[in-house]
Amino acid sequence: MHEDIYGNADIIEAYSKHTSSQREQTPKRTQHSESEPTGRRCYQLAIVCLGILCFLLLMTVIVLFAYNNGLREEAKKNKAEMAQISSYLTSNYSEKLELQTSYSTCTAEKEQLQMKYSTYTENDRKKQIQFCPKGWTRFETRLYCISTEKKTWQESRQDCKNRGADLIVINSRQEQDIILHTDAWIGLTDREREGTWKWVDGTPLTTSFWRDGEPNNVGEEDCAHNNAGTNPIKSWNDKGCSAKSFWVCEKEA
Repeated sequence: MHEDIYGNADIIEAYSKHTSSQREQTPKRTQHSESEPTGRRCYQLAIVCLGILCFLLLMTVIVLFAYNNGLREEAKKNKAEMAQISSYLTSNYSEKLELQTSYSTCTAEKEQLQMKYSTYTENDRKKQIQFCPKGWTRFETRLYCISTEKKTWQESRQDCKNRGADLIVINSRQEQDIILHTDAWIGLTDREREGTWKWVDGTPLTTSFWRDGEPNNVGEEDCAHNNAGTNPIKSWNDKGCSAKSFWVCEKEA
């Protein structure tokens, strides 16, 4: 009887140890089985992240490639535009040179025509204009005469006034041609104010035919004088009023 009790006790103790051993092993298996899905998820997440990075890198490369191509196209376009601008400027410069050449040619032709006109009209002018003692020559609405003697500017003007006239006032190229080949005083002076030239009728100088470098006021030259045999549009110079010369009178017809 006692042996059966002890035998049963041994069996119970052995069963208890076995049960306890199984309980201890069961959590370990559970922990091991739970760690396997966690590692797999981390691996999958790493693969997804790597894929995303590869995709972003690919997109970056594509964008940079497209941007680089755009820069190249823009550079080609700018180069073509610069070539067009350069061609346009070169063409305009050539046209400018041609215009300058044409202008110079026209200016020279104009001066030649003016000289020819003066030559053609020289004899007629000399024939038409009268010397003061003999009479007057009419041009449009004015009368003119040239002196036969020489006097100072003031004396010349007084002689014209004695004839009901005054020294000639030149307002046009046609009037300039009247005295073209005559060394004569004209009715122009700056005696009132140096450098301010006025005609004897009080009007300011607007149309002039000064020689190059004139007026220069060398030695108080305050009266205007015409020089014969020079350029018809550049024949005046300032001269000392006390010098003696021929003169031209003018009055209304």
